[in-house]
Amino acid sequence: MTRAELKSDARDQLRGNWLWAVGLSFVAWFIIYVINDIVSFAETGNDLVYRSVTTISGDEIYNEAYRVNPFSGIISFVVNIFVIMLLWGVAYTILRFRDSGDTPNILKGIFSGFTGGRF
Repeated sequence: MTRAELKSDARDQLRGNWLWAVGLSFVAWFIIYVINDIVSFAETGNDLVYRSVTTISGDEIYNEAYRVNPFSGIISFVVNIFVIMLLWGVAYTILRFRDSGDTPNILKGIFSGFTGGRF
């Protein structure tokens, strides 16, 4: 199959399902962002936006000494496993959509990594 044929097939399959596919990706991104923002606040006392702006502007360079929580490494590890499971759920849902055309509830699709792929 050529690249143009693959692209055409993907467009045909997504026709009428764009809102679902974009919604699935956006909701997953939003959940992961909120989780990472909470972890950032627990670790450093600052949210992600504050850390990003101050790092880019050069006002404050993020340093390990700014950590507030002594268990931040363990918290980060657990949260990263959770985020990986969410991303696996999104990937599995999109692959299942590609194979069978199923469009499950967005939240069920995102959390399908925790249910063994069952919606």
